[in-house]
Amino acid sequence: MALQLVGGAFFSSMFQALFDKMASSDVMDFFRKKLNPGLLKNLEILLISADAVLDDAEGKQLGNPHVRKWLLQLKEAIYAAEDLMIEVCDECLPTDVECESSSRPSKVRRLSLPVFSKTASEKDIEPKMKEIIETLKLLLEQKTHLGLEKTSVQNGMFNSQRLLATSLVEESDVYGRDDDKEKIIDLLLSNDDSGCKTHVIPIVGMGGIGKTTLAGLVYNNDRVGNSFDVKAWVTVSDYFDTLRLTKTIFQNVVGSQAQDNKDLNQLQEALKKALKGRKFFFVLDDVWNKKYNLWREFMRAFETGARGSKLIVTTRDEKIASMVAPNVQPHQLGGISDEKCRKLLEKQVLGLLRTQPNPKEWEKILNADIWEMHNNNDIEILPSL
Repeated sequence: MALQLVGGAFFSSMFQALFDKMASSDVMDFFRKKLNPGLLKNLEILLISADAVLDDAEGKQLGNPHVRKWLLQLKEAIYAAEDLMIEVCDECLPTDVECESSSRPSKVRRLSLPVFSKTASEKDIEPKMKEIIETLKLLLEQKTHLGLEKTSVQNGMFNSQRLLATSLVEESDVYGRDDDKEKIIDLLLSNDDSGCKTHVIPIVGMGGIGKTTLAGLVYNNDRVGNSFDVKAWVTVSDYFDTLRLTKTIFQNVVGSQAQDNKDLNQLQEALKKALKGRKFFFVLDDVWNKKYNLWREFMRAFETGARGSKLIVTTRDEKIASMVAPNVQPHQLGGISDEKCRKLLEKQVLGLLRTQPNPKEWEKILNADIWEMHNNNDIEILPSL
């Protein structure tokens, strides 16, 4: 049976989603007015403390099963905290406003922490908050015994920066996606027989498989650019903010700022006028929203576009692909061939330390425990990779 490892990128996205929710004005106001605001501050401090040892824990989990267990328990505590922030959203927001969705996959095995309902009243939130805080305290008390050392904190609530994907792609650095690129381009340039003015093309695949890279290759292709009157790229991520998305597209279409218009209806009407009779191509990258009413609301602004307009949606979730394009077979993005993997490895892996002139950094890699793991039959990949 393969070892269950927890990756740093996975934790980074989890922490970022939770910090974003905790930092929202609605959540902070709720704690200030109805609960003890010190609880939110305590949770923040504990999470930052856990974040500080994550890099070390990730490197040591291969050789220490206790560290692996610690990371899995930390993951469950973060999930529980995120659930609680969603409950707070449900308590403090009006009934016609839906809270942003959880950042985690839809199927998660719970351990010993409670499953929170969406109908809990504010009096139920405080004891759950205290339970999560106590769980994190117990976990952090173990870090010394596990030999976990502090590294730089990268995900703090007030100094964190989400890594946003862009459409810019260096095509010479991309391997094994020529066929996928041509298939998507063919879909973009072909006539749509469905009768819809706007044709949605979903690209589905696991995180890190290359959905954004593929969309970027297509977005910057000359044949594609010459086939549309206007195009725009929007990174969506876990919170489907219809106003922000509409404003970004509007700015691309009209070529100027949308000022500070916070009226979605006015902004959509202006976008409809700007798109009237024009053939557009938009990319919505990294969509997590599963709420059809938000998607339908967002799409209203595109009704006046010319026939043949196209919209690419990249997502990890097939259900989202079915929601945005119910009658379209999504483009499933799989792994690349062994030969392409080898070429990518040859080009990239030896340059990972090229920015480290300090010999101690190279010695740290040379003397790492991970090189001693080659005889572990539970691990299905070479640990040094």
